[in-house]
Order: sequence, then C-alpha cells, then structure tokens
Amino acid sequence: MEVAQTIGAPGYISLYTALIIYGVNFQLTSDIHIMTNSSRKINIGYNIILHKIKDNILLNSKGIILKPNYNIASKERAICDTLYLYPNTYFDNLNNVDWDSLIDIAIIYENKRLVKQINELKNYANKK
Repeated sequence: MEVAQTIGAPGYISLYTALIIYGVNFQLTSDIHIMTNSSRKINIGYNIILHKIKDNILLNSKGIILKPNYNIASKERAICDTLYLYPNTYFDNLNNVDWDSLIDIAIIYENKRLVKQINELKNYANKK
C-alpha cells in the first residue's frame, strides 16, 4: 500500500481495497484502488488503479485516516467514494457503519443522488 500511495500521491486508498479491509465487501482482489487526481492503471506485479476525483473532494480530509506511510479512507468515506463513482454497487456487510458519519461525509461530494442513495441504504440496512 505504501508503494501504491507513492504512485497515487496526492491521494488515498479507497474503494474495493478499503471495503475489503473493513469487511464491507468479501470478494478479494489483489488490485489496490487509489483516489487521486488522474485515472490510469499501473501494473507492478499487481494492479494499482488510480481513480480521478474532483479536487474539492480529493483534498477534503474528512474520513481520511493518516497512517505512517499511506492514507486510507475510513469505512464511511470508502462507501461514499464507491457510490459516487459506481452508484449500483452492492455491499455485503453494512454492520457497524456509522450512519451519521456516512451522511456527514456524503455532503462533501455536493451530489444529491449520492446523499439520497445513502439515505436509502441506511433505511434498507436498518430494516434488516
């Protein structure tokens, strides 16, 4: 992850990589997904997939966890990133999601569809 962070700077690990780490999704992948200011795919024995996101979202530190050698999205930020880029994503496990934090983070995307989708996801998860 440190190498991927260096290649994807400025940026942070998110999407499917973070979702697997947090146990939100179960399907393993060796790809490392980075949110950054450009899109491309680099293979260095495994794939580092860079996803372009708007600077106002990328540079907002809400929901970003600073590790010693890399930055990673919190569970809630990774869910927001995923739904922002891939609105039809299914999540395997939404237990232990901080719904207030999720909604708070969603606001930085300035996207009504995302906020609506997260509210619907919350309602669905709370009915289970």
